[in-house]
Amino acid sequence: MPAVLLMITALLGTPPLSHEGLPPQNAAYVDYEAFMAKGLADRVRDLRKLSPENRAEILSTHIRRWRDKNGEGLNADQRRIVAEWLAHVTPDLYREPGLQEKLQRTRELEKKSEAFFSREEIVAAFTLGGSYIPAAK
Repeated sequence: MPAVLLMITALLGTPPLSHEGLPPQNAAYVDYEAFMAKGLADRVRDLRKLSPENRAEILSTHIRRWRDKNGEGLNADQRRIVAEWLAHVTPDLYREPGLQEKLQRTRELEKKSEAFFSREEIVAAFTLGGSYIPAAK
């Protein structure tokens, strides 16, 4: 399984649900810095404890920081792909209804990304498997 799909599949895993089918009110909140300070195995494990909103916030922050760090070297097609990823990563991505369709869209976006980015760039930019990226100063 491609690295991005493996990471996204882990990240898309069913959120913690209460008996009403909603994330528990006591779902943990973690900011990007604290989350990325963890090792990869801990990130994958702990992500399941977060609300869909928190998951999307963390990954969107990572993608934006990667874009900001690498923006000058990106061509128009690459900037378009980054924008598509940012539009794709929403709280709804991490909710159960339509999970198979969301996985399919993620696969399509990953495949599209392969035409413009190396495998290493895809993992670094569009997954939480990449390294921590500090905020631009």
